[in-house]
Amino acid sequence: MTERPASLARLTRGFPLWLLAVATFGFIWLVTPFFSTILWAVIVSVLFAPLNRRLTAKMPQWPGSAALITLLVILAVVVLPAMLLGFAILEELAGFHARLRADQIDLGQIAMAAQSHLPRTVRLWLSEFGLGDITTIRSRLNQNLAGIVQPAVAQIVYFGQGTLGFFLGLGVMLYLTFFLLRDGGSQVSHRKAGKHR
Repeated sequence: MTERPASLARLTRGFPLWLLAVATFGFIWLVTPFFSTILWAVIVSVLFAPLNRRLTAKMPQWPGSAALITLLVILAVVVLPAMLLGFAILEELAGFHARLRADQIDLGQIAMAAQSHLPRTVRLWLSEFGLGDITTIRSRLNQNLAGIVQPAVAQIVYFGQGTLGFFLGLGVMLYLTFFLLRDGGSQVSHRKAGKHR
């Protein structure tokens, strides 16, 4: 009869720890898809915290408005230019691939012009590796460039399909950034005040 209460005591002592472990792993499993989003929200919040502190000092009654203005600055200074640059790079890459497939770009001519400007020793060295003939260079360039550009174009298509996920992650990042900016400073000051007691 004494074994039952002892095992029951062990069970009641160990159950909260097991429950905590299961809850922790469940939380990690839920947050894992948003890890990069959370990381970028924290990075952006830390980088723009001085601006948010200045705005909060100028309008202490409206910390939410200060965080919103900071968020609009983040959108105008970081997010929008990065998106425009990314779209411009993707557009140029797609155009380059289309011109390459339509044979509007003569890689052999470019290689011949580059080879004519090389020193004689470098040209001899290239011929030792079988790159002295312009047709060999042209065929190798076409093969290698097609091997590089085709996966990049496939990534463009994948990016087009993943646009919803991208904007969802961006929205979560901006949402989290807003609350980190608005409430982050007060949380840090409460933690510091708790340590000094």
